[in-house]
Amino acid sequence: MISERMSENTNTAIKHPRLGANPGAQGVTFRVWAPHAEKVCVTGTFNDWSETSTLLDREENGYWSTDVPGAKAGDEYRYMIHAPVDWKLPPLSRIRPLCQKSDDLKRNGIIYNPKAFNWGRGQFKMPMGNELVIYEMHIGTFHVKEKGHPGTFDSAIEKFPYLKELGINAVEVMPVAEFSAEFFMGLRSLSSLCR
Repeated sequence: MISERMSENTNTAIKHPRLGANPGAQGVTFRVWAPHAEKVCVTGTFNDWSETSTLLDREENGYWSTDVPGAKAGDEYRYMIHAPVDWKLPPLSRIRPLCQKSDDLKRNGIIYNPKAFNWGRGQFKMPMGNELVIYEMHIGTFHVKEKGHPGTFDSAIEKFPYLKELGINAVEVMPVAEFSAEFFMGLRSLSSLCR
């Protein structure tokens, strides 16, 4: 969905196609959903981590956005979300939970240009539905190389030739998320229904 509105600052139509940090020809568009926020700012390497200088404009339905001409791919960022005054909360500093890339040490979002990835021009052709043999894979448990440590995408890729030998021609990766146990297959929420 493309949200189109008139910017109060420039009175020009601005299109914001999706959430997050989205690089474009004129810089980066930042967009976040914070329906109860009083105001939202973005801070990062592009504004010397100023927590107030880059204010986002309020859109409809709880969305906030702004264009930042000086921001570029590779810059780090965070959103500063200010709750209503009567909530008596300090500003919250957050990255977007599903940001395309983050700095694992500092937990900052990193502006990433998805067009920079070479998707290749191979001759891949998806098999017809009745020809699919799908393997549902949990990355953490599929190919564990070291006891006590979960498997990784790299360790799973090592076993692709084996899957191909079995006749598997499609892999569905189960959701990757943190959970309370060391290893987990993603079905814990159903266990409460089975008692």
